[in-house]
Amino acid sequence: ERVRFRNLLSDLGGERIVILSTHIVSDVEATATDIAIIHKGHLKARAYPEQLLKQMEGSVWEWMVTSEELPALKQQFLVSGTIRRMDGVEVRAVSTVRPSPEAQPVTPNLEDVYLSMVAQRKEVAA
Repeated sequence: ERVRFRNLLSDLGGERIVILSTHIVSDVEATATDIAIIHKGHLKARAYPEQLLKQMEGSVWEWMVTSEELPALKQQFLVSGTIRRMDGVEVRAVSTVRPSPEAQPVTPNLEDVYLSMVAQRKEVAA
């Protein structure tokens, strides 16, 4: 169903303006050419996806932590994703400062953009 929905949006978007209100970022990433982010009735951004992603370059990080470290990191930084691995937890976070000496910059995605605009900013340098 999701694939059919995305294909329909893509087809319609070639002929007319389509307004889509969703929290499912993958739908937007796959179909949108112009994005407006509205939060609590306020326009936070309106731009092409590429422009929004470019603004986030150097502000998204990934690194490995232990399960015990994770709760404190979630208090300090805007964590946009976690993946449990055999050797710990892979953390993805949005921050204008390097959150850890082990953190490596990664390519931002639209979910990172969205979270950075609507979440309360957390940043404490490591």
